This record gives sequence, C-alpha cells and structure tokens, in this order.
Amino acid sequence: MRYVPITQQPYCCVPACIQMVLHRRNLPLLSQEEIGKELGLNVPVEDVRLLPHAYTDDPPKSGWGTRIDLEEYSLNRFFERRDYPLRERYLDPEHFPDKPTVWLSNQLAADNDVLVSFDYQMAWGREMSFGHSSLVEAVDDDAATLVDPAYAAPKLRDISPERLLTAMWARGIENRGGFSVIENSP
Repeated sequence: MRYVPITQQPYCCVPACIQMVLHRRNLPLLSQEEIGKELGLNVPVEDVRLLPHAYTDDPPKSGWGTRIDLEEYSLNRFFERRDYPLRERYLDPEHFPDKPTVWLSNQLAADNDVLVSFDYQMAWGREMSFGHSSLVEAVDDDAATLVDPAYAAPKLRDISPERLLTAMWARGIENRGGFSVIENSP
C-alpha cells in the first residue's frame, strides 16, 4: 500500500490526509489538530471541546472543517511555514482531463500525492451531504481506489471516474471540489 491509513478526528479529513502524505514521504509528523489549526480548521462551538485549538468562527459557506481555499490557510502556506519541500497544485473538475484514469496513473507514477475533495453523499450515497477529502491510493481503467480517513468508513474504497467527477462537481469549485496534487517543490 502507498499509505498507512489514518482515521480522522471530527472535521479533520484534510489534516488526516496530510498526515498520511507526510508519513509516506518520511517528513516530520504533526497532530491533526496542529495541521488543522494551520489550515484554518473551523468547528461549531459545541465541538471545540474535541479540538480546543480550532477556530469557532461563523459557519463557513463551504462547511465546517479546514479552509484551504483561503490563501492564509492554503496547503502551500502550510508547507512553506513548516519547511516541507512540497507544493500543491489545484485542478478543478472543469479542467478534469479527458482520460482521468491515465492522468491519475501518471500522477502516482511521478510519485505525487493526489488529494481529492468531493461531496460525500454524491460519492457514497449517504443521507448527509458534506464536503470530504481522501487520497488516491491506486487507479486502474475502471476505478480509483481512495484511502478514506472517515472513522466509520472502509479505509480503501473504489469509485468510478464518472462518479468521482460528479461528486467533485457537487462539492463545487467555489468550495474547492477537485484534485490537489502534492508534489516535490522545485
């Protein structure tokens, strides 16, 4: 396996995925709470007892969790502040490649990490609709295998490229649905 699966704390799917990336790349690890704080983790007031260093601002339009869509909380800022030799490139569903499985295979072959952000309900057919992130573990012609940090989900889940694209669109470009390619910085 490419990643050691890590289960997320509440609202911490992105920090859990970043932990998996750091572990795979043998970089210094941080707690989900530390990563979340730097990525603008925002939680409801009643849940701050679980994550005492999180922000409790008004509910964001994109939902509770990290705010990596804002420059001050971006993944690139986080990598720079922590001196991690990484950078992130965002690809929204509008610019999704014609052959997604080939593109994903190329990213993995180049030793890049691919974080995907999508609408949970559209991806997995659950009742609740909210944003979620996972890492691409593997890909073949028919499906991408995602490492899902959700606590009540299988750690490895297959999804068709078509369904993944629909789930990214449902998340919306304005809420940063799409791919974040994490690669070595130049």
